[in-house]
Amino acid sequence: MASDLSPETLEAARVRLAAALRLASADPVLGAGLGLGLDSAPGPGLELADPDAHGPVDALLCLEAARQAVLAEAPESARTAVARGLDSPGAEDPAVRLALLRALAIAACLSDEDGERMAEALQERAALLRRLGLDRRASRELQLGAALLREPTDFEATVLHGVLDDEREHLERSGRSSADTVLPDVLTALAVHALSRGGLEHAEEAERLLDEALTALEAQHAAGRVVPVGSTSAVRLMLARLTAGAGRHESARAHAEAVLGAESSDSARASAHLVLAASLPEPDGDQALEHGLRAVELMTGAGLRRGAAAAAAHLARRLGEHVTVGPRDGGAGPDEARHDAGHAAADAEGPAAVLAAWELAATQAERAEAPDAPALAFAWGHQLLLTGLEEEAEAVLDSLVTRSGLAGAHRLRAHALVDRGYARHGLGRADEALDDWRLAAELFVDEGDHEDAARTLLAAGALAGSTEESVGGLELFSRAVDHARIARDEDPGLLAVALHSLGYAMCERSDPQGLEVLDEAMTLAERTGTAWQRADFLDTRARALWALSRPQEAASAALEAADRFRAAADAHGGAQAELFAAFVVAESGAPEQGATLFGLLADAEDQPYLVRVAALSGLAQCLEQIGDDDGAAAARDRLEALREEPP
Repeated sequence: MASDLSPETLEAARVRLAAALRLASADPVLGAGLGLGLDSAPGPGLELADPDAHGPVDALLCLEAARQAVLAEAPESARTAVARGLDSPGAEDPAVRLALLRALAIAACLSDEDGERMAEALQERAALLRRLGLDRRASRELQLGAALLREPTDFEATVLHGVLDDEREHLERSGRSSADTVLPDVLTALAVHALSRGGLEHAEEAERLLDEALTALEAQHAAGRVVPVGSTSAVRLMLARLTAGAGRHESARAHAEAVLGAESSDSARASAHLVLAASLPEPDGDQALEHGLRAVELMTGAGLRRGAAAAAAHLARRLGEHVTVGPRDGGAGPDEARHDAGHAAADAEGPAAVLAAWELAATQAERAEAPDAPALAFAWGHQLLLTGLEEEAEAVLDSLVTRSGLAGAHRLRAHALVDRGYARHGLGRADEALDDWRLAAELFVDEGDHEDAARTLLAAGALAGSTEESVGGLELFSRAVDHARIARDEDPGLLAVALHSLGYAMCERSDPQGLEVLDEAMTLAERTGTAWQRADFLDTRARALWALSRPQEAASAALEAADRFRAAADAHGGAQAELFAAFVVAESGAPEQGATLFGLLADAEDQPYLVRVAALSGLAQCLEQIGDDDGAAAARDRLEALREEPP
């Protein structure tokens, strides 16, 4: 999506997502959006839809409901929809009836029965095919059975390859590409099997098979043959997803648009909208957003929870590109872990829309018991945290910590604990945050993830150091260094950061060995760090020297750090380092030199407001110490005048 979506567009997206969330919360029954209630009772807050609300119920509506039930893995609902569809207007159309009977056979496969119901459905379908003059296809479908209804096993795929060769030879002999054949179904089944094997080679094989299947279906259409409703759209959707995944977005869009241009089911249209949302070029941000919203609305309205969750998660990620999040003021310290909580700096509409999308994704996935439900819950909680909603984030993460622990998902539990710790820290409960981070670090170590363990311990150490647990902070920093050494190959810069934190904490406790630790950090930063990081580490060394009562070295290091900050294009950092140097000189019994340094900073009008305020204050004190009362008074007058100016 484009980066210039207007606040009005984002607000409209939020409103539509909120409506979808309300509908999802009402727990719509399968087929309710079509005027069909397929479950034994409606969900809370939702009455069964009136069939006449969408016009008379016909076989096509029932087919759509049956397919939705199949996608939702609800075989009884699918059978109910098919039974009603077979007795509804439109069922006399063989293209519709064939599709209904296929849905019935698939429903039997889903319920893991003994095959009797599946055989009955296939026999009825075969009888219809024979009445249409498609004897070969009828026989083949009965022979192949479930291999054409679900993902084939390896053995079934071997059989299907043999059938594929026979069908190709048959068509070549007949000289009619649209002749009686099961070719499209075999090609599609083999494509599904190829995709299940993973890898680029198998994806390319699947695409070739699907291209051939599409060609065969289009030839049958052109020749006036009966093609089951939705067959062509199903193949096109598979091709759309494949080509989108391969980065061939123009081809993906062509297939998806063809699905939307045909009389496709709501679920097929939703999938097509999702492909378009993902594959439209960057300048088409508004259009991509609209396609994403339509996918969410169609999936939610159909009661397809997994599909709705996937569509909402995609939309949340894309909308997230518009949300700028900055670190909270007063965070855990200079080396916070990457999960630091923050407030959105963009307009409120962006974060609100993202939150609505993640909430919809997480709740739908949980109700569907989807495998990715815990990950989506974490994404929702994390977004709440980033938006500054710590109480809401804690509630979501509390549940996830418990559920992931029961499920043995230790890595996910660790990440949830990290985020819950930040939420609790933001709520002023530092002790609980430290408990969360300590436990998270242990879990990361148990999982062999020393990098995340080190980052978590750094955050915990910074928080402990800011409270009365400075000794605990030192221990946490020391453990962070140990794990950062183990993870050095994965992240060479992490060890430098950990040593930097530990070294300064040691010096604050008057341990001169902390300088050796800082020197190791600076040596590593010379190899792996940036110019700014090297300046920052030197600035920290200056403050460590001051903590060790070595003022001359501290002032010299601070002035050198100031030069390095400016060389790294950080004038503000340079000014802060010079201000610290002036403070050290003044506090070390050299008020004349301090006055000179403070004066230079105070006279530079391009310095940051707070730097000039501090410099004038320091200048006044130094001048007073050396007996220059007039100069001190003048400095105070300048300070008062500056304070009256807007920052």
